Amino acid sequence: MRFKMKLFFLGLLVIRASLFATEDLSLTLFTDKWTFDNKYENEQCSSYFYTIEGETVNNWTELLTTINMNRINITLESYCTDMLSAIQSNHPNETIDSQVIDEDETSLFFEWWTKNQSKNPRHDWIRIINGEEKTFVICYSAKKLGDIEFDLKKSIADAKILDLNKLYTKKDGDSHTSYYNQMFSFKTPQEWTHKGSFEESIDSGTVFTHVFSLPEENGTVVIEDFPNNQNSSAREFLKMELKSSLEGMMIFSHLEKMKKENGSKRHGIVFLFKEASSGRNLSRFTAYYKYGEYRMVNFFATVKADKFKEYLPLFKKSFLTLEKAEFAD
Repeated sequence: MRFKMKLFFLGLLVIRASLFATEDLSLTLFTDKWTFDNKYENEQCSSYFYTIEGETVNNWTELLTTINMNRINITLESYCTDMLSAIQSNHPNETIDSQVIDEDETSLFFEWWTKNQSKNPRHDWIRIINGEEKTFVICYSAKKLGDIEFDLKKSIADAKILDLNKLYTKKDGDSHTSYYNQMFSFKTPQEWTHKGSFEESIDSGTVFTHVFSLPEENGTVVIEDFPNNQNSSAREFLKMELKSSLEGMMIFSHLEKMKKENGSKRHGIVFLFKEASSGRNLSRFTAYYKYGEYRMVNFFATVKADKFKEYLPLFKKSFLTLEKAEFAD
């Protein structure tokens, strides 16, 4: 089956550990052949390795590698030259050839290969991309000579750096547009602080998340856009939420009914629970908005129990602003 898989390199754990990350690499692969195999991290860089079925990073015929590091302080051309020198040193008995595929001010895409008759054939396609703070490298390696698959070459050529501070667009001070496919918009009060946005690739598709904090550390608001492959309704998701709460530590409080100006109705539910780490009593408002046949947005806000009555009207007002959006590029 042919489907689109989005890989947001740097690793979700890194993004979640630091919601203040500013840049990341977006690479879309039109295949399910690649599986994460291993990673290597030190003070200078982080490297992630992807292999095909039946192979490992220590025994491969095809290997996909991504690297992120602090922005290089030399030109892309100089960095490419240094890489080729290192490659030649690592293959002392081979004759290496190379050529530039494409380049601009922020990116250089090139390939290198061993000459014909090599006992250890190798062909690599490498793209170096400079951001404001980071440099990213994508490398596809094959232990054979010949051309790269068209879709994979296009994916590497189309990869881009996302500015995590611009994953949504502010309008009129409080209106936001989700960067993910530019499909939905929402509004939040100006005093809610945007803490970060990140993207995660899962088996069923892509999850895109915006995180906001409330003033004076009173709580958080999370707006999560995720695949709805069963095309379930928002009400069905609320029922599943209620069922899971019975199996967890949250206690169902009540149903919130909401109505938009056009008369359409939406529903949310309120839970009460105690935070395990601090023992604080908390309240959570959660609601769902279906904005396409196969996409759903979950709006959930967690706040100190004694502040819930104050914040609930704001949560409901913000949730009701969730709308399907159609914006030109």
